Amino acid sequence: MVPHLNRFNTILLIMQLQKQKAREYKGKPIYKYTIVVPPQDIKELGWKEGNELEGTIIKNKGYFLSKKDSS
Repeated sequence: MVPHLNRFNTILLIMQLQKQKAREYKGKPIYKYTIVVPPQDIKELGWKEGNELEGTIIKNKGYFLSKKDSS
């Protein structure tokens, strides 16, 4: 469930989307996409390597990424 975004103070985070070749299948390349988040933003969010994240598309205009609840 996505929290209402208007309840949060928004901070502009500059990220980069990268396309990476993962493998080949039947002679065709299979790609995966990686979002690169600056280290200072990861630290401020309190995220660590291996944390599970979940994403939600917001009205085909954006993507809300958050740490998955462990409960």
